[in-house]
Amino acid sequence: MEESVVRAKSIERFWLPITYSWDVLQAALFLWEAPERARALGLDGPIHLGAGSGVDESACLVGPIATGSGVRIAASAVVERSILFDDVVIGEGARVAEVGLRLRFHRG
Repeated sequence: MEESVVRAKSIERFWLPITYSWDVLQAALFLWEAPERARALGLDGPIHLGAGSGVDESACLVGPIATGSGVRIAASAVVERSILFDDVVIGEGARVAEVGLRLRFHRG
């Protein structure tokens, strides 16, 4: 039998376990009930993430934002007032922001 190692990780903020599809609804309600919780996670404004999307904990999202499915937003990335289609990848440190009628892309 193969041995495995279990390690503990200290969580400084709150933890939202998402295992099942219905957990997503509970997590969303938890954040909507108190907007300061969402801001503490770097989320501000109305944000809709499509199924299977992932956002690094150090990324900053400023709504309104809507994404398709499978979107990945990497560490220290900033996404503001944007619509991202399916399977878009925003790289580490990148910035995507609306400027008037145009989008501005910036690699920091």
